[in-house]
Amino acid sequence: MITTDAVKEREGTIEKIRGLFPDVDFPSPVIEPIFYGRLKPKKVTNRNLILDRDTGNQWDVVSDAYHLVHHEEILSMVMDSTPAEFGKPKFKTKFINDKARSIFTVSFPEIGDFKVDGSKINAKVVIGNSYDRSARVTYVWGADELVCSNGLRAFVKKGSKKVKHLTGSFSKIDFGEIMSGTLSQFSEQVGIWDQWSKKKLTEIQKEFMIGELPFTENEKEKIMLLPLLNKGGQTLTSLGKSATVWSINSASTQYTEHEVNSDVRKLELEGKIATSIVQSLKKI
Repeated sequence: MITTDAVKEREGTIEKIRGLFPDVDFPSPVIEPIFYGRLKPKKVTNRNLILDRDTGNQWDVVSDAYHLVHHEEILSMVMDSTPAEFGKPKFKTKFINDKARSIFTVSFPEIGDFKVDGSKINAKVVIGNSYDRSARVTYVWGADELVCSNGLRAFVKKGSKKVKHLTGSFSKIDFGEIMSGTLSQFSEQVGIWDQWSKKKLTEIQKEFMIGELPFTENEKEKIMLLPLLNKGGQTLTSLGKSATVWSINSASTQYTEHEVNSDVRKLELEGKIATSIVQSLKKI
């Protein structure tokens, strides 16, 4: 049961965030009961419809235990709990699935100067939320590699956390604690990525790692021939025995950024690529 004070706090949070992000067209989710029957409609037990009050878009049918977490609340949590040592964060917002799903990218340009294979690495966090149960409240810590002057960035997943939209199980996430805990390991992770950049692969090892990537066979062929922005246009094929584990990561993430049209699939690939590479390394 949501109290009156909680409702007022939520409304205040929504108003604050919309004021801070005036150019973002946030949806307005509401939960309505579902009825059946014509003459004497009856409410469907333990089932409600979540929809956009402004557009009428119907997103999902949820149970009474579903806890509505507004996109604005997630942004507010991050803003309020970002550790001071992170400096001023930068936010980028994106909506998919008729705005039912949000993707908030938070970068921290003031955090350290890390490099992998000569490319600058910036820390960032991707936070997701949804009104259609396509995703839980998700938090993924990773890094951006600035691989060319036009600002293309390739995301590398570091760690993640998911929280269900359930009354009783959801409470305000302490993003500050999560961020601080993960940042303490960030320089260590950059060191691991730097090791990737120094590990050269034989042709057999390269073919094996490419084969293990979460792409179709046709996509894998394109990745092999993709001009790499952080290698002056060379490809995994032309690099020959100079190709490294980091080269494969760069080619995979660059392909995902440029060639994959589905935002949902991009999100899925971001995590699968890193996992695939780590697992492959254990086998070669």
